[in-house]
Amino acid sequence: MEKDIMEMKKKTCFIGVIGTAVVMLSACAQKGEQRTSGEDEKTDEVEVKTDIQSDDADEWADEDVLPDGKCLNDIRFENFEEKDWYDNEYFRALRQYLDGFNNGEIEDEQLELYRKDVQGKFAVFCAQPYVGGGMLIELVFIDHPQKMFWAWVYSDVDIQTESIMGYRVFSISEHGNNDCTREEILQILREHPENKLW
Repeated sequence: MEKDIMEMKKKTCFIGVIGTAVVMLSACAQKGEQRTSGEDEKTDEVEVKTDIQSDDADEWADEDVLPDGKCLNDIRFENFEEKDWYDNEYFRALRQYLDGFNNGEIEDEQLELYRKDVQGKFAVFCAQPYVGGGMLIELVFIDHPQKMFWAWVYSDVDIQTESIMGYRVFSISEHGNNDCTREEILQILREHPENKLW
């Protein structure tokens, strides 16, 4: 199962963790593909917890492996189809969190440093199952494309029913510069409508 997830991740990531700047420059120059990954099972009601729990990240990661050795990410992503990597509840939870932050409803000291940069819609450059549980999302804000960000969105799993119960934004942080312009990103989105702005 984990091998299948890794294969999906390799096929769907536009920008990998290693070599981000090189791939991005190449993608911008060639107006290449933008790919994303990530989603969990759809539910009628999705609870998004707006408390960042980065201090508890190690504690949560320890809970991601069951006594039988099954990883909770196996449950989270086992039913993902290709379309799910472009549109999912992890992205929605992140959008809801950012809206709450920008509206003054959520306090986030780490993100406060970038308040002017994290406004408006964002494009997902890469999303993948995260070793700590849930999804790691690489994103850029379309109105401030010079900075790239990582977001870790965790999803709570009901072990008995093997279903997703809710989502938590554990952290959002800047991780580097982006050489693509707003216009180049929009062109990539036009050429690949399976991707969208959030």
